[in-house]
Amino acid sequence: QQGSILRFGPADSIYDGRAYCAVTANKGYVSTSAGIFVIDVLTMSVTGHIDGTMSSAKGDYNSLYRDQCGDMVRFGQYVFAVQQGHGLHVIDPVTDQLVATLAFPDIVTVFVTAGGNLYVANNSREIYDYSGGPYVANFTRINPVSLAVEEVCPLDGTHGALSSWGAWRARMVCADPHAERVYYNYDEYQNHISSYDFTTHSFTDELITLPDGVEINWDGTLERQGLYASAISFDPHTGDMVVQTIEAAPMSYQNFNHNWVLFYDANTLELKRQVRLRDAYWFPAMAVYPDVSDPVVTIADRQLPQGQTEVIDLLAAVADADNMAALAVTTAQSANPQIARAWVSGTNLHIMAVAPGQTTVDVTTDSNGKLATSSFTVTVSKVSLKGDVNMDGHVDISDVTELINILLGSVLCNYDPAAADYNSDGTIDISDVTMLINYLLYGV
Repeated sequence: QQGSILRFGPADSIYDGRAYCAVTANKGYVSTSAGIFVIDVLTMSVTGHIDGTMSSAKGDYNSLYRDQCGDMVRFGQYVFAVQQGHGLHVIDPVTDQLVATLAFPDIVTVFVTAGGNLYVANNSREIYDYSGGPYVANFTRINPVSLAVEEVCPLDGTHGALSSWGAWRARMVCADPHAERVYYNYDEYQNHISSYDFTTHSFTDELITLPDGVEINWDGTLERQGLYASAISFDPHTGDMVVQTIEAAPMSYQNFNHNWVLFYDANTLELKRQVRLRDAYWFPAMAVYPDVSDPVVTIADRQLPQGQTEVIDLLAAVADADNMAALAVTTAQSANPQIARAWVSGTNLHIMAVAPGQTTVDVTTDSNGKLATSSFTVTVSKVSLKGDVNMDGHVDISDVTELINILLGSVLCNYDPAAADYNSDGTIDISDVTMLINYLLYGV
């Protein structure tokens, strides 16, 4: 306040924030220079930390560049978080406990693609105090359920993804919302956008070349626009690729007086318009878009034979104009698990038919903090035991007797027509008797 000094605190320790991850409607995680902390959203208070993520630096200057935690993503049944020099932490969002740590000493970020694939980006060039090349850089696909490495996509050592260690940020790798592709820069202030396509396993260096700046260099050329921090994103409402740039000369001179926002057509990659921001005022950080659409879950009623399990692709069942379906968190509950069980694993909903009958499965999806609920009916039909004509649960000579009685028209009890049609030709006749006797005598 003017004319006075206000002191807030005291605080025993102050850690430097890195990223925020929404875990539930009422809980979030904040990664910091000292570890990952649990936030109660309702009270806006820190309620604890995640054991196993704390930095050895504990908030001193070195923690800006050593052991700090970074990007996080809530995906499937876990929260996946990056820690510099360690690797990928796998956290149970219910217990706030560390489940596992996958070793990636040169990890830079973690992300999920539109197809529901979890990737780690690692780049040895990003290791603090690294002694020099040759560098190693990859995109590594991780199974979000088993946590096994499924595929390693190698890059040229100089084309690895970057991380803005030491700063509050969003990740510097942008996933395409509709394709198995990512966009990023491998050099600071790079004046073009690079991409990697996971379907074709191909790297494109200069996918988009950025426009010139406005300042004139000593050689008469214009300074270039360059990417900085979390520069690339997609507007979920227009579909445009939005790119935030700064002006930076090629001779390591950084002129941050001029900044722009560029809008590209996501399909043609043509520049639609560019907006020059107020000089020496605006500075690129991260783009944040309003959430205006509600998620929708659409699953039709199912009919399953007893003992069968059906897998439903949630990427096709969940839709949200503001978010990738893969990043929605879905849970399922059967009204009667003795008839049908329901559970979610990764991006799949599993329905197991247990016993004949009918029940309801309730599905809840959380997308960007907005909930959608849907219910569908599961009807489980009894599976006939071939040859069990009298439905006593066994195939024996009494079934032969009953089958003969059916043919003679002197049925003594209820019978299963499907079980009586032993050869499955649609007709109950003497051939069914013959085949049933052969089965009992010879097992064929």
